[in-house]
Amino acid sequence: MHRASLIRVLPAIVPRRGLPMSLKLCFVPHHRIISRDSDGVEFLLEICFECDQARHTGSPIYDMPPLGSMNLRQLFRQIGVHVVDRDE
Repeated sequence: MHRASLIRVLPAIVPRRGLPMSLKLCFVPHHRIISRDSDGVEFLLEICFECDQARHTGSPIYDMPPLGSMNLRQLFRQIGVHVVDRDE
């Protein structure tokens, strides 16, 4: 994956501040990004495009920022991975 593509999706892994207990009950992550640093330490980002929520290594589930969610959808589609729209 190109560095520019990853930089564009970074807003998706920054949790939005929202109301406590505002999480949706449908979080079923069908997509993920796994990366490892030079020491082999793994970073996992799990994504549910049905409710636009995510969870990364060591974090609770959170709402993705709209721009980050949109960019992640585009990234997955560019590499040929099917992504559902919220209306599907």
